[in-house]
Amino acid sequence: MTNTVTTYVRDEYSVLADVIMCEPRHMAIKEVINEMQKQHASANINIEKAILQHNQLSAVIQEFGASVHFLPASAFLPEQVFTRDIGFVIDEKLIVSNMGASIRLEETKALADWYERRYGSCFYLKKGTIEGGDVMLSDDLLFIGQSSRTSGEGLEELQQMCPHKQIIPLHFDHRHLHLDCIFNIVASATAIVYEPAFEADSLAAVKQRFNIISVPDEEQARLGTNVFSLGRRHIISLPENMHVNKQLREYGFIVHEVPYDEIIKSGGSFRCTTLPLRRVEKIINKERNVEQ
Repeated sequence: MTNTVTTYVRDEYSVLADVIMCEPRHMAIKEVINEMQKQHASANINIEKAILQHNQLSAVIQEFGASVHFLPASAFLPEQVFTRDIGFVIDEKLIVSNMGASIRLEETKALADWYERRYGSCFYLKKGTIEGGDVMLSDDLLFIGQSSRTSGEGLEELQQMCPHKQIIPLHFDHRHLHLDCIFNIVASATAIVYEPAFEADSLAAVKQRFNIISVPDEEQARLGTNVFSLGRRHIISLPENMHVNKQLREYGFIVHEVPYDEIIKSGGSFRCTTLPLRRVEKIINKERNVEQ
C-alpha cells in the first residue's frame, strides 16, 4: 500500500518535510564497531537518558513543521537509532545501503520492509559496500566518503544508478567512521569540516566548492560536523560545541542547541539519527505530525 508522501531529496539543506527516525529503546554497545564506542563500552548507554534526548530532537524537528516517521525499534538491533546509515534518498529514489558492518545488516531489511509497505519499491546496490553516512548531496554533486565502510566498488555502482550526478570521492583517515563525522554541507556554498582528517587532494576539492567552518579538535571529539539542517538556515547542533555554533551564527544560521551526549557515545550524532525522506523548497505550515 502506498500513501501521499513523495520521496525527494536533492541536498542536505532544503526545508525538511519528512524524516525517518528510530527510538533508542534497545540501544547498546554490544559489539564495538567504531572508535567512539571503544571509549564508552564499559559504561555503555543509559537508555532512559538516550530516549529523552532523542525525544527532544524529534520535538524540535516537529516544531519546525516536518513529519517524523518512526521505524519499529527491535530488541535485536542495538544500532538501529542510526537510521542515516542504512539508506539514503537521491532525488526520488530511496537506496538501501550495503552495510560494511555485519551487525547492521538486519537493519536494512527492516527499513526496506517498512518503506515498501508504505511508499513503493526501494532501490538496491548489488556490489561493494556503501553506507548513508558516507553520502552527501548538493544538487547534482554527490560527495562520497571512501571510508572503511564504503568501497570503491560501491561508489562505482552508485554512479551507474545515478548517471546524471557528478560523484566526488573524498578520502580521509579511517579512524573516522563516516564522511559525516568530518564533513557536512549546511548551505549551497557552506560546509563544516574537520580539516586534519582529509587527504590533501580531497580537502582541496572541498575548499574549491565551499566556504569552510572549521571544527577544532575538542569539538571534533563530540562530532562537531554532525549537525542536522532543518532548512532555511536552521541548524540543530550540540550545546557543547560552542566554537562551531558561534561560527554558524556568524554565517547567518539559526542554531537550535539540543543535548545529545548519550547517543554520541555510540559513535553518531544528529545527522546519523535522521534519514530525510523528503525535502522541499518552501516552509511547511502544518500542525505537528507524527507517524508510528
